[in-house]
Amino acid sequence: MFINNRIKLSEQLKIELLKYIENMRERGEDKLPSEDNLSNMYKVSRTTVRTVLGELENEGIIVRKHGKGTFLNEKSLPLNTQFSPVALYVDMIKEFGYKSKVEHIGEPEIVEKVDKNIYKKLEVKEDEKIVLTKKIFFADDKPCVFCIDYFPLKLLNNEKDLAYIKDYEDSLFDFFKSKLSKEIIGDQVEIITTTRDETEILSEYFPENVKSFLQLNCINFDEERNPIVYAEEYIDTNLIRFYSLRKK
Repeated sequence: MFINNRIKLSEQLKIELLKYIENMRERGEDKLPSEDNLSNMYKVSRTTVRTVLGELENEGIIVRKHGKGTFLNEKSLPLNTQFSPVALYVDMIKEFGYKSKVEHIGEPEIVEKVDKNIYKKLEVKEDEKIVLTKKIFFADDKPCVFCIDYFPLKLLNNEKDLAYIKDYEDSLFDFFKSKLSKEIIGDQVEIITTTRDETEILSEYFPENVKSFLQLNCINFDEERNPIVYAEEYIDTNLIRFYSLRKK
């Protein structure tokens, strides 16, 4: 069933199940097939199915009811609801009572080599050229979020299109939709912490008294679940805070 050897089998199954769930929502259905049926449908083991269903349950997308089956979580957001970090940060900054400002740092760069994990996340070969852009968000003129975006150069119709990125100050996603007819509909986010000592580039943009940061590593997908943009976002939580609802 799955032939992409660069991505773990469980990650490939998760992408397929998210597509399946999206189609279920469109059809008005709410109950998933059993673990056995999913195993047969996707030609994977029940252990892999169970692992992925556990991840989806922890993320609040599905609910498993003992003796009844697995259901879509009615309280979760539909998969076609876009989580746009750029737009979200602008709104969050304003919601916290600050004046928001966004600045591009330098020009978009075409780079020959990036970290191997970035090629893997974008599902491209290591000889592919990558476009790198940097952006910083301010809250009352204080830097609060620093973003580095990566995407394959081959997505562009022409290298000259890079000049238009700065016209889309609030959102790189708007650039993709307007210029390339590619719409970002969802993402996968890894949340970790870092410090200015661990990530030296942060010292260039944040004052010395800001020592620790929340780091979001985001893979953004188009409507066909192809990875389009990989973003690394560093957040000063003294200015911007996130809250999570956890199941007990």
